Amino acid sequence: MVFGNCGHNSGTGVLFSRNPITGAKEPFGEWLPGGQGEDVVSGGVDTRPLSALHDEQPEVWAALLDAARKLEQLDRDVQDIEFTVEAGRLWLLQTRVAKRSAQAAVRLALQLRQEGLIDDAEVLRRVTPSHIETLLLPSVQPETRLAAALLAKGQPACPGVASGRAYTDVDDALDAAGQGQDVILVRPSTSPDDVQAMLASRGIVTEVGGATSHAAIVSREIGRPTVVGCGAG
Repeated sequence: MVFGNCGHNSGTGVLFSRNPITGAKEPFGEWLPGGQGEDVVSGGVDTRPLSALHDEQPEVWAALLDAARKLEQLDRDVQDIEFTVEAGRLWLLQTRVAKRSAQAAVRLALQLRQEGLIDDAEVLRRVTPSHIETLLLPSVQPETRLAAALLAKGQPACPGVASGRAYTDVDDALDAAGQGQDVILVRPSTSPDDVQAMLASRGIVTEVGGATSHAAIVSREIGRPTVVGCGAG
């Protein structure tokens, strides 16, 4: 075992080899000095942007990006990498194909095609009809957005527009959705126990957690507009 909470130059984080929200060709993720992997993934604590690791430990940062590039080449897809740094030494815990928003799915497929990692047939397989349907949904016009009252700020986890009645209890949210109401699920953070309510909701809001938390990952997979880390209340 390795430990991110063992003292100086230690911590844990999640790196996406490219941005899973926008599809930008740039590393994206979060870093938690002195933490363990579950602290980041659960969304129960606030984290730092991944750029903080670059500032604190540039050699570890360089090694992490090099590993991400190699894993992309091997798997021919964007990677979601969990890692730990123990006393200045990088350890990769696991990697998997990254969940992504509809917008990112299109951009990333085209990027990988241009780089020769996938062919035209694979592009068509990766950009699904549901991605196209999501991209064609209505969006909020700038003048409407600017005129609306701002209730809270957080990090975007999955883009989109949603409206509905806010519910903080999972069972209440499921009951309301079952009666045909549009539901916005508002939770301190989410866990696998909340997935059914997330599926039944039009949108999701959490008080804590970042763009690599459980709420963020699941929302991108199921295509629900989500804002995370909005703060208590």
